[in-house]
Amino acid sequence: MFIYTVQAYRWGDRDNHSYIVGVYESKHKAITVARAETEWRGGKYTCQVRKWRLGLDHESNGPGMPSEEVPVYD
Repeated sequence: MFIYTVQAYRWGDRDNHSYIVGVYESKHKAITVARAETEWRGGKYTCQVRKWRLGLDHESNGPGMPSEEVPVYD
């Protein structure tokens, strides 16, 4: 099973203020929410969608759960 997280970054900067917008089962819903949040915030925040697979134990041998970025705008 996959889940999709939406995180907003102030001015697109990952080192600046950020917050979780939501967690979704549908990639389409996560992308829709990310676009809406970016528009609602007037471009001050940009959103990133990440795809996570539940139940994995560090298959990548790296820290944290493996995930991949999902393009919000193609």
